[in-house]
Amino acid sequence: MRVRRLLAAVLTTGLIAPAAAVVATAGPAAAATATQIVSGSEGRSWLTVNKYTSIPGAAVYKRDSISLSINVVDANGQQVYDGGITVQRQVKGQSGWKTIAQSDTAYLYDTIKVVGTATYRVTYGGNGTYAPSTAQGSVKAQRNVEIAGISGRKTGFEGKVSPKAKIKIVVDKKVGKKWKKFRTAATNAKGRFRVTLPAPKRSGAKFHWRITFKGSKGFAATKIKGTTYRY
Repeated sequence: MRVRRLLAAVLTTGLIAPAAAVVATAGPAAAATATQIVSGSEGRSWLTVNKYTSIPGAAVYKRDSISLSINVVDANGQQVYDGGITVQRQVKGQSGWKTIAQSDTAYLYDTIKVVGTATYRVTYGGNGTYAPSTAQGSVKAQRNVEIAGISGRKTGFEGKVSPKAKIKIVVDKKVGKKWKKFRTAATNAKGRFRVTLPAPKRSGAKFHWRITFKGSKGFAATKIKGTTYRY
């Protein structure tokens, strides 16, 4: 009798959290007009995640992207065109800021890849007429998990995560209405994993599993639910 397993939908504990906190600063000259960073796209933040994957929750490493849509307005809400813009990124766990986009004008539209959970900072440099201003937002990310089921004499799952890293894997089994820890495993240094799980002895019965890839190094945890069964 052959034993097979079936993986269900992929879930994640991570949340996408793009948020803009706008701060206007006084210019060097008393006559400088205060400015504010705003979105250049109606109904969206200046920092927006584009989901291209079916994995819900946090943005997926190098598969989803981030849109930058940045305008600058004065105290009356009129768009400002003169002066430059710089966008920087600080990845979680790193102390420095890296410049990822620049414009010689007071507007910028660009698309960048998700590289990890990070804070983004946009700075308008101002000029003799307009005061500088800045805004910040954040995006939470999860690793990209490629996974496939194992069937035959042994059941379970195998695959890889990227970026590659040694990550703890926790497998919970559903007992009644509760999840109970069943076993632990880990990816290797190349991010690959293979975990075997039992199937019921009775034909038609199912075991329900929850597999958690622990978060690490600036990435949120990812949870996968699946079943093993005998037929």
